[in-house]
Amino acid sequence: MKALENLIRAFSVVLLPLNTFGGVVAGAWLVIIGEWWALGIGILIAIIGSFAIGLAMAPGLLLAGPAVIFQQKGVRSGFYLFSLLSVVYMFAVLSAWCLVVFFIFAHRTSEASAFPVLLWSYAIATGPIAYMAQREQSTGNDMSSLPAFFSQVAYFLSLVVVFLVARTTFAVVITFGAVMLIASIIQLSIGIISEHELESIEDT
Repeated sequence: MKALENLIRAFSVVLLPLNTFGGVVAGAWLVIIGEWWALGIGILIAIIGSFAIGLAMAPGLLLAGPAVIFQQKGVRSGFYLFSLLSVVYMFAVLSAWCLVVFFIFAHRTSEASAFPVLLWSYAIATGPIAYMAQREQSTGNDMSSLPAFFSQVAYFLSLVVVFLVARTTFAVVITFGAVMLIASIIQLSIGIISEHELESIEDT
């Protein structure tokens, strides 16, 4: 847990200004260079983002529900299995959303406008996820911030790879997928640890 806290703290140094000013700077930049298509598509995606992600997440409830039931009954194997499926499904949806948004912008941008367009795509892709996480946190779901955080980390590292390593679809997908795979393992581990701690409290 300490390592996770240090990781979050380290990336927050970069992500905080990026999340605060990135969209505004990119939007203003796109206005100056006249890339109105990116602004229009971005605003449209941002408007439908929360609804689209929520709709895609809905089937995941069919996996989370049995996990809760098995946890209440003390059936660990069932709890672990459906928790794994639920976490994998959630991160798969978030990954698909972010990658689709990324490639919508990446495939239409030019060499000259690549930086502001892809910076704008970061805000458009991760904004609805962050909004949904904040809404979930207000209902008492403290775990909702991790998927949002790792989505931002994965997107940011994918941008770093694109501009500094290789501008290929393969590089982006591998980078994003690797980060989200690690994130899903962390999320699942935290859930299992929390379940064990709850059992220990109940046994005392």
